[in-house]
Amino acid sequence: MKNAFGLYALTVLAVIMLVVTNAASAGQFEEGLAAYDRKDYTAALKLFQPLAQQDNVHAQTNT
Repeated sequence: MKNAFGLYALTVLAVIMLVVTNAASAGQFEEGLAAYDRKDYTAALKLFQPLAQQDNVHAQTNT
């Protein structure tokens, strides 16, 4: 029973971490799009580049 609870707790923690990470990435991606739309390409690059290096396909292709 102890192992089942530990596995459940670990799964819940992993899901929470993924949701938080995705939310942060989504915000940064949206900021990058806004910078790109206002033709601030330097700011857009600074926002997109870390996401692209983390294998974020949308940041790599700006889609």
